[in-house]
Order: sequence, then C-alpha cells, then structure tokens
Amino acid sequence: MHWKFIIVRCAMSITLAFFLKEANAQVGHTIKKTAIQPLTVGDSLPVDLFINKTIGYKSRRVNLSDPAFRDKVILLDFFGTWCPGCIEALPALDSLNRADSSMLAVIVVTDEKEEKVRAFWKKNPLVNLKNIQLPVAVEDTVLSSYFPHFIVPHEVWIRNGVVLAITTPEFVSSNNIKKAYAGERFDWPVKKDIIGFDRKKPVFEMAQGSPIPIGYSALTSYINGVPYVNAGFVRDSARKMLRVYAINFSIIDLYTMAVGEQLLSNHLPIKKSLILETTDSARFFKPAAMYRSVWEPNHEFTYESTFPIKTSDKEAKEKMIADINSYLRLDAGIQRKSVECLLLQKMDTARLPPAAPDGPWTVELSARFPYKRIANARISTLADALNELPGLPPVVDETGITDNVSLDLSNIDLSNIDALNAVLKPYGLIVRKGERTFNMLVISEKDSMDTNTVTISCLIHY
Repeated sequence: MHWKFIIVRCAMSITLAFFLKEANAQVGHTIKKTAIQPLTVGDSLPVDLFINKTIGYKSRRVNLSDPAFRDKVILLDFFGTWCPGCIEALPALDSLNRADSSMLAVIVVTDEKEEKVRAFWKKNPLVNLKNIQLPVAVEDTVLSSYFPHFIVPHEVWIRNGVVLAITTPEFVSSNNIKKAYAGERFDWPVKKDIIGFDRKKPVFEMAQGSPIPIGYSALTSYINGVPYVNAGFVRDSARKMLRVYAINFSIIDLYTMAVGEQLLSNHLPIKKSLILETTDSARFFKPAAMYRSVWEPNHEFTYESTFPIKTSDKEAKEKMIADINSYLRLDAGIQRKSVECLLLQKMDTARLPPAAPDGPWTVELSARFPYKRIANARISTLADALNELPGLPPVVDETGITDNVSLDLSNIDLSNIDALNAVLKPYGLIVRKGERTFNMLVISEKDSMDTNTVTISCLIHY
C-alpha cells in the first residue's frame, strides 16, 4: 500500500445549510413532528388558530383572531418552568402588559402540564408570581408547531394576524412595542433555532468515501440557532482523534480557551489581563447600545481542529492560537508586561473587626446594592468587585489577610477611589496606585479580512 501525506490549504465560502445536515440535540423539550407548516416573518396566521388550554384568562379556549386582539401587538412568550431566564422575565412582561394594555397582549406559552404550571405559579424559588396576571397557554402542541424552537425564551410578535418578528427576549421593550403598534417595519434578525444540533459530532464531517482526515483545522462564521455555547477538548478513542472545538465564540473567548491557564496566576478577570492594540474595539466586545443577537452573528466564530489522539492539549492549544492568528489576521500571544494598577494594602494601623464565626456570608458590592458591605467574607471579594468595574485598572489584593472580615462601606460609588479610601481608612486599609508585572494577552491586528470566508487546513491520509 502506498501512503501519502498531503497538506491542503484552501479557502471556501460556507453557508448555514452545511451545518444543518447532521443536527441532533435537545434543549428543555422535544420538538414533535407534525403536518403543520411552520410560519415565519410576514406569514399570516390561520383564521382558526385556537389555544385550547389557557389559565389566567377570561376564557379557557382562545382564538388569536378574536376581536379582543384586533390592532394589538400579540407577543407569544414561549417559556419553561425549568428556565431561570424565562422565569425572571415574567414580572417585566407583566408590567409591560399592564402599562401598554391598549396596544399589547402578552401570552405565555408552554408545552408543560397544567397541574405543573399551576403549582409553579404558586411557588418557585426565583420569583414571586402571585400578582402576575399573564395568561398562560399550557400543554401546547399547536403554537410550538407553527413556531418551532429549541431555545427559550422565544418571542413571536403578531399583529392583525401577521407575524411581525421572531426574536430573542432582548428586543422586548416598551419602545419596540410602540414601534410595532405604529406599523414600523423591523430588520431584526429572525431567531431560528437548529432543530437537533449534535455537539458531539465534528462540524466538518467528511462524506463517505472521502479521504480519512488525520488532522484539520477550520474557522467559520457564526452558526445561527445552536441551542447553547459549546466547547471542549475531546479524545475519541474510537476514531483515535483529539477534537478541539468552540462553537459561536467571540475572538476573546477563542484566545481565552487557548491561553486562559497562563492568565490564572494574575487572579484578574480576562478583560483586566488583556491589551488590545486595535482601532475597533467592537470587533472584540459588544457595544453596550447594540443588541447581542445583532452583534454576535458578525463577531463570533466557530473553530474546530482534529489531531492524532496522542497529541497533547498543550500542542493543540499552540496550534489553536496559530490558527486564529492566521485566519483572523491577528497577532496575539502571552507577554510579560508591567501594568499600572491599584493595590489594596493593609496599613500599620489596621483595625479589622473579627468576623462572626456563625454569621452569614454576605457580599453586597454590586451596583444594585445602594449600601455596600462585606460580612464574613474574604477581603479579596472587594478586589474582585473593583475588578468588575469598567474604567478602573487592575486591582490587586496585597493585604495578606486570609481570615474572613466584615466591612461596612456605606453608600459610596466604588469607582471613586478617594471616597473608597475614606471608608477604608478606619479599618487600616488603603488603595494605592502602583505597577505590577503580569502575564498579559496582547492582541494586535495585521490587516482586515472578509469574515464570510472560511479557511481550512487539512492533513489528509490516503
């Protein structure tokens, strides 16, 4: 037998259809096959579309063509009692439904049994729903057939029998409801989940009869409709293959997957261990004013590479960095850098009261707590909270305090270091400016590239 090893380097355009062939995964519930033709944006609802079981509404059976809904924006909110994000959104949906009742009708939809939903509505660990007055379509099979999905919340916007939009929940706001009621046309991305995505299979499965790949690497644009973030280093003994994959990752997340272990010694968030030498930060981080579902398809990627099974994780990570640098025309790597930072230190006059040994662990330092305090917690939690604030340099805990402490920090703005020092001084603590050396992920751009192009390197075994 004659053996050849040929390295093939090629560029090709990839469409979403490439990824839809072998999809097979589930999130939360099973999609049932029916004869119903799914609807999309611009389609009209059947005039006889009924919801057969509804709780919390004036009638048990509801027709979406009922005159009560005429001219109103109907928002179908598909949810699950097992979904924390769905549950936490219910009070806001109820507030919108009450405030905009002349133009909005929210209907929560689930395929779960009526008894389970009624019990959930009475008591759940996340939100008090006793005063929520949203109608709930239970044991649904019809609406989920017209609007199939895997990922919840799943929002369907309807007005006068026409589907206006199918979105993620981030688009649900009073302002957008008013726009929909006023008849404005939207160019929002259509939420379309991949039914049955199988994260266990390589994205780039070669057809039967093709050469068997010993190793390859590939980078594609965002895959719409994948039900969750997927990544891993997986050794497949049957195929004698190490597979490295990351589906729908930002550039920063791809690099972090490859070099994150080298940044752990910093004890800092990734953003504080990063130096971006770029003129376009939006390529790497979502701007605050942009919808995530608008930003992600243009700035997230799917990476996959395979190696002989004896390849070490270290070797695979080195190849991953080289691939991302090459495919995205970037130059990134770990460098030792001296960085300006803030140092949380203990003064000679330190007078920290001992924590109550049996007291509850409490850390209330985020913006949602007007009065900031720590009780029976490590002093490092203060440094961690400061490191989450935008605009501050890295904050390093150099107090050397290992016992739990209790601090009352009043109602200060933690980003105001002078105010912070004023409340820390009685405890003998201070935040000072300084410099320290860290492992930093440094990313610079080589030039621009067309992100609709996919580059694949393959090592093929004939």
